[in-house]
Amino acid sequence: FYPESVRASIVEHLERAKLGETSSVECPVLDTKGNEVWFHTTFVPARDDDGRIKYIIVTSVNITERKNIEERERSAQRLIAAVSDVQARFIGDQKPAHVFEVLLTHLLDLTKSEYGFIGEVLYKETGDPYMRCHAITDLAWNDETRELIKRFAPNLEFFNLNTLFGRVMTTGQVVIANDPAHDRRSGGLPEGHPPLNAFLGLPFYRGDQLIGLVGIANRPDGYTQATVEYLQPFLATCTNLIDAYRQAESVRTLESQLHQAVQASKTGLWDWNTQSKKVFFSEEWKSQLGYTEHEIADDFKEWESRLHPDDHDRALDYAQRYVANPEGEYSQEYRLRHKDGSFRWIAARASFVPEADGRRVRLLGSHTDITAMKELEAQLDGIIHSAMEGIITINENQEIIIFNEAAEQMFGCSAKEALGQSINHFIPELYRDSHSTEMKRFGESGETQRGMGSLGLIFGLRANGEEFPIEAGISKLEQGK
Repeated sequence: FYPESVRASIVEHLERAKLGETSSVECPVLDTKGNEVWFHTTFVPARDDDGRIKYIIVTSVNITERKNIEERERSAQRLIAAVSDVQARFIGDQKPAHVFEVLLTHLLDLTKSEYGFIGEVLYKETGDPYMRCHAITDLAWNDETRELIKRFAPNLEFFNLNTLFGRVMTTGQVVIANDPAHDRRSGGLPEGHPPLNAFLGLPFYRGDQLIGLVGIANRPDGYTQATVEYLQPFLATCTNLIDAYRQAESVRTLESQLHQAVQASKTGLWDWNTQSKKVFFSEEWKSQLGYTEHEIADDFKEWESRLHPDDHDRALDYAQRYVANPEGEYSQEYRLRHKDGSFRWIAARASFVPEADGRRVRLLGSHTDITAMKELEAQLDGIIHSAMEGIITINENQEIIIFNEAAEQMFGCSAKEALGQSINHFIPELYRDSHSTEMKRFGESGETQRGMGSLGLIFGLRANGEEFPIEAGISKLEQGK
């Protein structure tokens, strides 16, 4: 059931287990329908009374939900980053052409598309629609088209409705064409036009009025309905931008509309004015806690009062310290009380949005429910602490952050005493330099696992000062942000 790309890695882990090493790997497995299901698999050699390896214990935990949560969070962060970027440029009174150019760049990056455009739909006196581009990838393929784009971009106007994007304007519907050359809706391509292997045309509306469309092309795997659904918040942003420029509304109006765009995603949004203490909570933010939009007021206390007692002081102190010294990304995890009385784990990410005068008083952020991921972490923690071999995990500063029961027995030291200590606390002084050098090489190698046999016979140091020989291996785990 393992995809061909990971089979060699699985075989390698089994072979290492036969040699006495404990290791783990995260990789996908194909279910009966050919879909990928992610597992965290641990390989632990079991020995008999004589120390010989009798069999290998293989344990797997389904982490698909965790992987999905991580991907949704990354997608939400990319969306928020795009919205924040466009918002800041609009507030900075940049020219519309540049704002839409940035918006198109984000669109192509989010969808892994080769080229595209963002256009506004206008109407002739006859009532026929046409498109005015606000941003378009430069696809000039001869001197004539190169001169045309140079003279009129980004405000090129297209009147031919016998095209795939023309069909979007005439029907007001989404157009997915993963074989444009044989699609009856296509009017063909001009001679010399770059290849068109796949096309997605998306209309966007203000109420019932079609005001624009987005066209993207040549995503490697083509386009699906899932792509359409994923881009809905982005289309709302396009709607808000065009509508804002049309009506020349104030900056505050655009900010409110962009909030509505992000609300369409599955991540809660919050907007905290750190001077007035007023907080905007999106409908999804409230829904994550089981409330309707009108059951929670836009007040800082609504958040603070729902913090878990064990998280309250820490979370509040972090927020206050970040406001006082906003360096890096705002990032913390805590529990909030749900309407049903339970507590949900939340990952909060945020960044300051600059005002028109450059001040940073508004913190725009997201809430992602990571309760399922926390439950999976607890399962993995159980596996680690029930393992028969000592497992020690250190951070980038070589400080111990996990010290399982087997390690406690091996080194004669409790986890409470070991946590936070340098790993050198359990390495004889004679071997510390060579261990440090080996760890540095491992970190720079790009490998994820390695045995430490290259150092020769390895010794550990018990809490009572006794040195003893050990077999050791090292693995690297990079946690999702």
